[in-house]
Amino acid sequence: MVERWDLERESSWERVGDLKDGRVSRDAIDAVGWRGKLYMVNVKGGSMKDGVVYDAEKDVWEEMPAGMIGGWRGPAAAMDEEEMFMVDEATRVLRRYDEERDEWEKVVESESLRGVE
Repeated sequence: MVERWDLERESSWERVGDLKDGRVSRDAIDAVGWRGKLYMVNVKGGSMKDGVVYDAEKDVWEEMPAGMIGGWRGPAAAMDEEEMFMVDEATRVLRRYDEERDEWEKVVESESLRGVE
């Protein structure tokens, strides 16, 4: 079961469309809200990564773009709903997701990004 809190009503949780499969584990998931959607990826499940996208406006679950899931290698965050960033922990690189090209592009490399969570 999946629920969301309606910020306009602030009265209760409401049920949304069910996630049809168990691709993502509740205790090993990263989730980022970006452009009206919730992007969730299991990055701690070994070599196999799974991801899913929830479209809040349409109340439907969608497949995550291949380039997004393939390049998601660490903690991510969105900024002002305009840009999504991710820290590639292995290479100490901050990356920005380019939706048009479906790839993560390098923004900056820094030793201070090693092992961030």
